[in-house]
Amino acid sequence: VTDRASGKGTLNFSNSLGNTSYCVVGNALDGGSEDDNRFFNHSSNSTYSAAAFDFFTGYTANTSGGATLQDASAVSVVVFGD
Repeated sequence: VTDRASGKGTLNFSNSLGNTSYCVVGNALDGGSEDDNRFFNHSSNSTYSAAAFDFFTGYTANTSGGATLQDASAVSVVVFGD
């Protein structure tokens, strides 16, 4: 994992996948209270290749949908592909 900025990272595969037809499932952990609205998303405006993909993590601060990027205490990721 490469840290690109607060709440932004790149996951690099040790061995490239066969193509870009893969699925990413992720989770961001805060380590705080149970009512935190954490998210893990793929960044569609940047790297999505057979060798790596960019992601971002953060939290939703209010009901208006405003989001703040922030590093998570831990991130779990599973990739399904060739």
